[in-house]
Amino acid sequence: MGNNIFEEIKKVNEYEQEFWSARDLYRILGYTEYGKFLPTIDRAKESCKKKFYLGKNKNFLTMKILVGEEGGLIRALGVL
Repeated sequence: MGNNIFEEIKKVNEYEQEFWSARDLYRILGYTEYGKFLPTIDRAKESCKKKFYLGKNKNFLTMKILVGEEGGLIRALGVL
C-alpha cells in the first residue's frame, strides 16, 4: 500500500515528533494562495483553544525559514 499525500509531506524533528507545514498543506487542501489559508488556521487554533481550554496552543507553532532573494539578500519567512 502506497503512502498518502500527508505521509509524503510529513516532517519529523530531532525528537522524532511528526509535524506538517501549513505551506505544504494549503495546496493539497485546495487553496490557491497561502494567505487565503491563514484564516482557516486561525479558526482551527481558536477551536482547539476552546475545546482543550488551552491558553497558548502548542499544536500550532510558528517557525521561520530563510529564503534567498535576488542580489544575495536573505529574508525570514514566517511559516506555520
